Amino acid sequence: MIQTIYPKLRKQLQGNPHVEGAIILPAGLDSSSVPEPVDLILLVFHEKVNGRSVLSYMTEIWKVKELRIPLQGLTAEVIAGERQDVIDCLLKGEVLYDPENKLVKLHERLLSFPRELKCKKMCLEFAALLKCHLESKLLLKEGHLLDAYLAIQKSLLHWARLAAIESGEYPRFRLWPQVKPINPAVYKLYRELATGEEPLEQRMRLVLLAEEYAVLTKPEQYCEYLLELLTTEGGNWSLREIHRRLERDQISLDVTQVMEELVRRAWVEEVVVGGFHAEQKYRLIRKHR
Repeated sequence: MIQTIYPKLRKQLQGNPHVEGAIILPAGLDSSSVPEPVDLILLVFHEKVNGRSVLSYMTEIWKVKELRIPLQGLTAEVIAGERQDVIDCLLKGEVLYDPENKLVKLHERLLSFPRELKCKKMCLEFAALLKCHLESKLLLKEGHLLDAYLAIQKSLLHWARLAAIESGEYPRFRLWPQVKPINPAVYKLYRELATGEEPLEQRMRLVLLAEEYAVLTKPEQYCEYLLELLTTEGGNWSLREIHRRLERDQISLDVTQVMEELVRRAWVEEVVVGGFHAEQKYRLIRKHR
């Protein structure tokens, strides 16, 4: 059995003083979302890694794919959710090595998908949906139907992820089977967009209308993280200050369009702060405080 090499891998990790812990996952079809040409995926939290690195090697007869990320980057990986192999390890893997008992607690916290992470992940997905929605409207107006179709598909993907998060689940790689019982309306829109008999432009406009009504009218729900942020530090935030705070919270996100949407929806107002060197800032409208 493949588990027989776990002690050998653990010993290998113990010999490296820069390794803070590791999670392991067999790369079979039942474990990982994406077929891998390896037998094991080993997620190693390494002090000396800037960003990410990938190694492949053989241990006995087994092929191992080793992913190295810094432990402090774990939250960013979860919020972004871009690397399915990393997310698979975090959601389905087994803690292999944890010399200071940091990883078990952190792993359990991530599996519970706490409110703090949900709010950040939801804000990111809402921003991505808004970007694709506005892009598709522009492309449709200019007559670029296929490009608009691709943008609308992406917007529906982000809507489906929002539906999963709202239900308390982390969005999976096989998203639509997950979302179908959670939010049948989003699933139906996706199916109709792909296979409906109406003209393509009509199908796209239906999705855009549904997004306007069901998602974009509820920024207080999906932008809770940002709205709460605006109530702190005196209540006035510039874009530069917001982006600096996002970076500190390990969120890679340009909120320019989101802030404009919050202003348009009368949740946030623009104010000018300062005298000679005045700066444009945003604050929560008092009636929503």
